[in-house]
Amino acid sequence: ALTHPHRCIGLICVAGGRLTNDREWYAEYARGVEEGREAPLMTDPPTNMAANRQLSADFKRTIQRPTLFREVAALQTPALFLYGAEDIRPSWAVAQVAALLPDARFDLIPHADHYLYLTHPEHVQSRADAFLSSLP
Repeated sequence: ALTHPHRCIGLICVAGGRLTNDREWYAEYARGVEEGREAPLMTDPPTNMAANRQLSADFKRTIQRPTLFREVAALQTPALFLYGAEDIRPSWAVAQVAALLPDARFDLIPHADHYLYLTHPEHVQSRADAFLSSLP
């Protein structure tokens, strides 16, 4: 959306969307993992950890761009951020990104964890459908 805004009529971000590499964010997430507040996700095929590491490295490079927050704040693309209220990943970092965008909504889904698209698919679908219907 930042690189080609004319090719993007809207953004939907489910269970993610932070632009921070904050130590407190990681500390809170690590506490949640340590306390066992999130069941491991069993996927078929299994998670590709090499791809995951590459994406993490790319993410860290991206968030270090000095102009990133200015670029995000100037983006005129409507956006919807869906996040689980019970996600062990702190929601404040995603709420900040939503607050930066001039036409964004942050929707915290009660009783949902990080995998809200699996545990609360009806909520995700209804909110996504409403958002998509509102786009030109």
